[in-house]
Amino acid sequence: MQPDETTVGFLEHAVRDPNEGDAIDAETLGRLRADAQELGLFGLLAAATLGLTGPAGEGGPAVRDELSAALASDLRDALGERDDAASLGDLCERYRASKGEQAPALLARLAARVIYELYGLADHGFLQDDVLQVGALLAAGEASGSAREAARRATRLGRYATRTVLGHLDSQLDIVHRLGSSEQPLVWSEIDRRLDEFAPRIYAQRWPSIARRLLIDDKRFRFVVVLWARLRGVVIGRSGLVEVAARIEPKRPMLFVQCLVEGEHGRQALRAAAADSSQAALITSLFGAV
Repeated sequence: MQPDETTVGFLEHAVRDPNEGDAIDAETLGRLRADAQELGLFGLLAAATLGLTGPAGEGGPAVRDELSAALASDLRDALGERDDAASLGDLCERYRASKGEQAPALLARLAARVIYELYGLADHGFLQDDVLQVGALLAAGEASGSAREAARRATRLGRYATRTVLGHLDSQLDIVHRLGSSEQPLVWSEIDRRLDEFAPRIYAQRWPSIARRLLIDDKRFRFVVVLWARLRGVVIGRSGLVEVAARIEPKRPMLFVQCLVEGEHGRQALRAAAADSSQAALITSLFGAV
């Protein structure tokens, strides 16, 4: 996967042809690229939020560990164990050994249920299947991941997200208009066929604009970013994410890059938090089977 085809490939597209006065120096760009590789797409969106607003509430170890503790408790119940000293990783391995080929899908569903209950998502109009798709998109947003695959996973968030992604591609107005009717079913084979017609670098270039629309209007997409941050002990809110969206202008891609540069302290804070969050990658990986 080339750098300009990944979920953070928009950086490469933006810096190739900056608007007048928008260029950044090589040293600053190097630091930003390094942070992007560490944080991925959703980490950069979270970092931009911190850069503009600071954390929205109390965070730290209590927030960081809340989900891993709840998952471990459910896994112990499922295994009939009471070994409180067992790590989450050990419990996941024991669960996989007990469930065989079905284990990856069952683990993903267990994690989705725990997230759904822990954060009271029923009160926000979520279904447990929504959380499964949130987790799958979270996993697809890693820095080394394909920008096209991340876009594919974004369509699974629902009709609005599907229309948003397709609306950023050439010659897709027919299906975008058709999907405007709630009576028109989402036929994933047709949607995936259309998505596969475009190279990953096309999606990489358009991801900031896609994110702009979804941050404003799609609560499931916002929760992907919120969950990424909480797994690292950082609390961010809706207002901050919407403020980040306002800094994204599709015709001037360097504006969002400048937002990331100006909020370098936010990137540094998240990199430090990520270094202390050994369970974040493990929990994210549970959704790889979705």
